[in-house]
Amino acid sequence: MNKRQYQRVEVANAVADVSDGIGFFSGVVVDVSRTGIRLEDIPQRFNDHATELSIVVSVKDKYFKLQGAPRWSNGNAISKKMGVKILISPPGWKAFVKTFETREEDIRAVVTR
Repeated sequence: MNKRQYQRVEVANAVADVSDGIGFFSGVVVDVSRTGIRLEDIPQRFNDHATELSIVVSVKDKYFKLQGAPRWSNGNAISKKMGVKILISPPGWKAFVKTFETREEDIRAVVTR
């Protein structure tokens, strides 16, 4: 059972600069929702135990500055994957994410065919 309040959507060609309060690191945005974001290819030295993160997401010609908190992370010797709960987002973030979401009517149309 999916307990998510909002659906996750994949976003192509999106990158993020993430700060743990000490340094800035770059990563790849894999998917987003209105209240969360999943990042990959973050350097292993990034402090994923920081209580608050500053994130700048770049997609095409759009930039979004977010404040978030790590929810989970895992990785290997080179890089990490991390899920982040968005605590503060700019006004355009939710509208941006909505452009990628599948409308419920579209889902019903596929299921009934």
